[in-house]
Amino acid sequence: MSLNLIAVTDQITTQLNLLPQDVYETAAPEDTKLKFDASGNLLPYIVVQYADMFPTSDNGITGARYDGAKSYMLVSCVAQNERATRQVADAVKNNIVGFQPSDAGEIRFEGGAVVYGAVETKPNRYVTEIGFTFPVNTVW
Repeated sequence: MSLNLIAVTDQITTQLNLLPQDVYETAAPEDTKLKFDASGNLLPYIVVQYADMFPTSDNGITGARYDGAKSYMLVSCVAQNERATRQVADAVKNNIVGFQPSDAGEIRFEGGAVVYGAVETKPNRYVTEIGFTFPVNTVW
């Protein structure tokens, strides 16, 4: 197994893209590139950020290269009101929990969701952030 998560994260992003919201990796584009409805309301979107792998206590007997590891991702659901962010967050959880990319284990919900307002930005927006973990380096 290559100690490379790109193929795994690409599969996760593809799975998230099955949802009707736009999905961005790392950060959303500038506001002028976001989508709005006919009334000028910001349409909900998703931003996913991936962490690198980190060691777990699952050490292999053939050397450090084959030790078990985990990775983490943070999914931010952004919309113009808190209720919409929670609806998108529920859709994300239903879409991604239990999904298993090739060369990785099932994605698990990790921790609680955090909701906050970013009302200093215009248009106003709210964010629900959800953390997920998944085992990696499981196939070699």
